[in-house]
Amino acid sequence: AVLRLETRKLPMAIETKLTMTNLVPATKERLPEVSAELRADIAADHHITFKAPVVFTQDGRKSDLLFAGEVVPGDPVSTIDGRLSGEMVVVEDVKLLTLLMPTEGTPREPGGPEAAPAWGGLKGQIALSFKKLVYGGTYVVSDVAGTVRLDPNSAKIEGVHAMFGADSDLRLTGAVNFDASAKQAYALQADVALNNFDTGAAFRAINPSKLPTVDARVNLTGHIAGDGANLGEAAAQARGNFDVSSKGGVFRALATVLPADRLQSAQSALSIVGGLLGGSTAETISAANEIVKIVSEIQFDQLSVKAARGNDLNLLLQDFTLISPNIRLGGTGQVFYKPGTPLLQQALDLRITMGARGRLGELLGQVKMLKSEKDTLGYTAFSTPIKISGTLAQTDTSDLKAKLLGAALEKTGVSE
Repeated sequence: AVLRLETRKLPMAIETKLTMTNLVPATKERLPEVSAELRADIAADHHITFKAPVVFTQDGRKSDLLFAGEVVPGDPVSTIDGRLSGEMVVVEDVKLLTLLMPTEGTPREPGGPEAAPAWGGLKGQIALSFKKLVYGGTYVVSDVAGTVRLDPNSAKIEGVHAMFGADSDLRLTGAVNFDASAKQAYALQADVALNNFDTGAAFRAINPSKLPTVDARVNLTGHIAGDGANLGEAAAQARGNFDVSSKGGVFRALATVLPADRLQSAQSALSIVGGLLGGSTAETISAANEIVKIVSEIQFDQLSVKAARGNDLNLLLQDFTLISPNIRLGGTGQVFYKPGTPLLQQALDLRITMGARGRLGELLGQVKMLKSEKDTLGYTAFSTPIKISGTLAQTDTSDLKAKLLGAALEKTGVSE
């Protein structure tokens, strides 16, 4: 690693240049090169005007940040009017900043509670403005803007707005309050509203080679709350409730009922058995294969999910409902929290009940996998709940596969 630091003190100004190259953390991943400058001009009345551009360079791409503004020194509180901006920021490349940002305030004594918050000694505002934030190499959030207002005991997030494509937007408001007398000194509260969000783009950012598990435009509203002994802990321990809804899209969580690399051999085995036995057994096997095709890509009209993140930080799916012309799904489950892992790649345990009508209802009837009664909308329930595991990005539907193949091959003597 190479670190270069140049500082020059002028009569009424300070100039500093910093470059860092070939940085390698304990995790052995390669970090970007960093080039930063700071110019602070001090007026006769001690007001400070500063400008600090920072550039991150990695694999031929550049991320730029600019922190600029004015500070009016005070005792014990200084006033800031600042602006943090950037034209293009690759989130993965600027994570080095998280190592430099304070998450703890001033302790009363070593190892003791904090007497002042992480932003201690500052009041005023910092305006945020980013033209593009890039995540996962291809996922772009644009026109990010908002304001952070500081006072000695709170940091308020006001009017944060961002665009996810031409017709999808995010709005966020919230605050972090500080109470030096409390054991958990930091308390976080935030409200979020995400409108017309393209889930397909989010899934493709995780795995561009796979069709999205849910490909739809969704709306999300949520409230988040968390507390902690320091700022980082309060954010990491945040809990909340969320409502998600969509008025149409494609649901592929059952698409791996018969994995692609085994589909051909399974169909060949079923064809041979059907040719030998004929009649109803062959029809049952054919029906099972057609069921696989139908449930692998469900065109739905309505989708809703109520979710909550509890004290264990798992995401509890309290009420999952999907309605299409021939299929109705409902269920509950959990997404198990794993630090450092994106939500779509965390372990999933979902139990689904399925109702069917129309062509799918006829097919499930042939394989004797429906109950006798119908619900108020005319759907007949699947005989047993279906377990879906894996992750949201890569679901594991081996339970449904086993049920379908078991029903199709029950009298053939052929095992899965």
